[in-house]
Amino acid sequence: MAKKVLSPVRNFVAIPLEGEIREILFNSVMKWRGMQPSLKWEKRGNFHSTLKFIGNSAPEELKIIQGIISQVFSDASSFCAPVTRIGAFPNMKRARVVWLGTIFPDEFVKRINDFDRVLFEKLSIPMERKPFVPHITIARVKNIHVVSSLIREFEEFKNRIDGMNFRVTKVVHFKSELRPSGAIHTPMFELNLK
Repeated sequence: MAKKVLSPVRNFVAIPLEGEIREILFNSVMKWRGMQPSLKWEKRGNFHSTLKFIGNSAPEELKIIQGIISQVFSDASSFCAPVTRIGAFPNMKRARVVWLGTIFPDEFVKRINDFDRVLFEKLSIPMERKPFVPHITIARVKNIHVVSSLIREFEEFKNRIDGMNFRVTKVVHFKSELRPSGAIHTPMFELNLK
């Protein structure tokens, strides 16, 4: 009898956005979606700060990845992450990704870099070339420009969230399935921070 070959799993590791700021962001995105529906806006359940996009992994590699998450983050403390502004990669005039910026403590960023290095050492997953920039993706932009009225809304939103933060309490390993209606992110493993 032939052995069943399991398909690779598209996956990433992230910090989910939770609490009051998630609801404020979701309500704002609902308004912004009406102003420029041609942008690919994130859904409420998809707001997160990606620590590492891994890509496709064989099913047996997923447990190894989860072991590395535990190894690197198990003694990390939870923390409050301030939200800073709305920005874009590479910039707002030529935006490809619109994001909400946040700040993680240096010690936690060091752990993210360690996680990246251990993934490379154990599974040959390529390391990131650019420094880690904590952010929450709000929308993806393709072949269009963000309208100026929306950019003004982003500025007003920044004033509204000034001084707010969200509590980082866990690191989550997500499965990501691409669908015509948008990506579906399903938690496969969660590690609670101290």
